[in-house]
Amino acid sequence: MKRILLGGLVGAALGAAVQLGTINCPKIPLLELGCVAWKAPGAIASGATTGFIYGAVAVAGLGLLRRKYGHSDEFDWRILTWGSIGALGLFSLYPPTLNATQGLADRATQRVKETIFLGSVSQDLIRRAIGHAEGNLTVSGELTSLYYGHTDPGNGVRNFGYCSNQNRTSGVNGADESCDRYIGQFKPRAAKELLLAGIDLKDKEALLNTLDLANQANPRTFPRFPHKLSEAREKGLQGIEAITYARVQSFGTGGREATGLIGICRRENRPVTDEECVAYDQRRRAKAIRKVLERELGNNAANAEIPSSGS
Repeated sequence: MKRILLGGLVGAALGAAVQLGTINCPKIPLLELGCVAWKAPGAIASGATTGFIYGAVAVAGLGLLRRKYGHSDEFDWRILTWGSIGALGLFSLYPPTLNATQGLADRATQRVKETIFLGSVSQDLIRRAIGHAEGNLTVSGELTSLYYGHTDPGNGVRNFGYCSNQNRTSGVNGADESCDRYIGQFKPRAAKELLLAGIDLKDKEALLNTLDLANQANPRTFPRFPHKLSEAREKGLQGIEAITYARVQSFGTGGREATGLIGICRRENRPVTDEECVAYDQRRRAKAIRKVLERELGNNAANAEIPSSGS
């Protein structure tokens, strides 16, 4: 076991050393130092992981061979052992091997970030934010009359529970648990898209709006929101206006895919364009979510946290 561990450590050291040498950073003194410091942990983890695995496996395999065939006095098995460790160490430094290992390390890092992002909001906060946006809960989480059942104005289906559960349970009993399961299936994709769009891990407001869209609209809609939010901020929009823009554009240009909302406005003969119709509803929901988040964080904390969403 000691030899296996030693072989793994030798391979890990070799892999980490060469992987560090592959880091590409701009040759500007302070910037290069910061770049290396940022990338070094991932590089070390990548090279060391590959090297350790190869080294440990090599020594273990050679140990088995030695026990089976190692009775000859004419051969020094130590040469073969350390020679193999060296060869495997070099193989672990082969660019395709390093690239594959780096890919695994990057994916692992991404998963950790997604978990941290999702862990920043409790299930209770998600319920209150979506429930208030739906009109089924007050800002403090108390039940409204709509919670117990109301007809959806968009499609005429009966809604129950905090998320306006439709056809996922019989009546109000079990509606919230069904809501949790339905929304829960979209959480990993929501966190992934938010990170890909460059949204800060602390941006709870962006996460809550993404999950609210996952509940409100067709599942193809919510993955667009994080990217549209980044686009809105690049355009100079901030706060609720940035979120409203992103929510509307998540339904396609001008909100054209929000047929349920557009249908309501047309039936009621509202004097608005289709895009204005969708924007009115999305702004209302964004404001409701912000009120819940402000109450959750407290006025002082809210003023410190919510600006990360661009307000």
